[in-house]
Amino acid sequence: MSNREAMKLRSEKNYEERNSIKAQVTASVNPNPNPNPNPNPNPNPNSNASTLLYHEEEVSNVTLLAHWIKANRKTVISLFAGLLIICVAARLGRFEGEVSEETPTPTETGTSNGRLFVNFLVIPDYYDSSYLIKEDGSTSAATISAPTHDFTDDVKHALVKGQLYIFGGSSDNKKIARLDGCRFNELSTRLNKNRRFGTETLSINSGSLALICFGYGDKSCETFDGTTAVTTFSTTWTHSYGGLGIYRNQPATVGCSDARHKKAETLSSTGWSDLPDFSMRINSHIIVGLDNESMLLFGGNIPINWQTGIWQLKNDQWNKIGELAKSAAAGSAFYSGRSIYYFGFSSTQRIDLNAEEELEKVELIGEPPKWSSYPVLFATTPDYCV
Repeated sequence: MSNREAMKLRSEKNYEERNSIKAQVTASVNPNPNPNPNPNPNPNPNSNASTLLYHEEEVSNVTLLAHWIKANRKTVISLFAGLLIICVAARLGRFEGEVSEETPTPTETGTSNGRLFVNFLVIPDYYDSSYLIKEDGSTSAATISAPTHDFTDDVKHALVKGQLYIFGGSSDNKKIARLDGCRFNELSTRLNKNRRFGTETLSINSGSLALICFGYGDKSCETFDGTTAVTTFSTTWTHSYGGLGIYRNQPATVGCSDARHKKAETLSSTGWSDLPDFSMRINSHIIVGLDNESMLLFGGNIPINWQTGIWQLKNDQWNKIGELAKSAAAGSAFYSGRSIYYFGFSSTQRIDLNAEEELEKVELIGEPPKWSSYPVLFATTPDYCV
């Protein structure tokens, strides 16, 4: 049977059903079996015609709709289901939009005014590429001098009593030098151990001391007060490239590059003790202590890939709280005014916290003019050593 014949047959069937239904409705409206209910033997063919027609059509249309719904129940259910899905999807989309407005996702943005709030002198591996980065994100060359061309290669730095010091490095693993104006001058005081690859440094005791620790396979630590370097407690585990930060007002370190462990430790007046293990093996990351006694960990290698996660150790529990705008590792950081400035190997980012030191947003400032691992950072004036 062709489609045309099928449609014709269906149309005829629907017509017959409609006439049958109309007959039933007419019977219910006028139960008198007399085919001529008008007692007038010569009725006016137009009398009551409009009234009966109107009533019959009103009832028959309602009844026809009811019968159609009954006969096409599956179609009606499908229509209602479709409408329900559309409504639910629209509502979910609205809800998702509301959530994204309340909890903004960190996004990458270009440099714009007021993105740093601090002026930095940045000294890369080789000091002849030093530059200033200003509050608006613009950079300019800075002129720094030192005894040898590789004087700042592989060094680590810390502030002691407001002055910038660098420690170890490829030119001399035990050197200590201070930035005087625009020149590094080496001190006669020496470190107790070789410090180069894997060494970590941290300003402690309100900036009155520098803590210098680690190296490949080296657990040792020492402190420097601006005059003398003194040996202190060694860690239980090795932590080369494990970072140093503050947790609950005490130094802490996490992970290692040359040992397969996830260990974290903290230093008290009696020595190093264990903290909760990190969830993964990690190295070359940053650790920053907050005023609320928690600690942030971000960037780094897990185990060889740069990661974007921002992790927090709070009340002895690790939680992932956000993401960097770009994966990064082997960088230096500076915390000021509820913003953390992170100078990674190939990117500069700002992590903003609110008044309660909860993560607010992360912004990509840009790419540094000189790629460098662990650059020396010094907050200063916008015209320092230009």
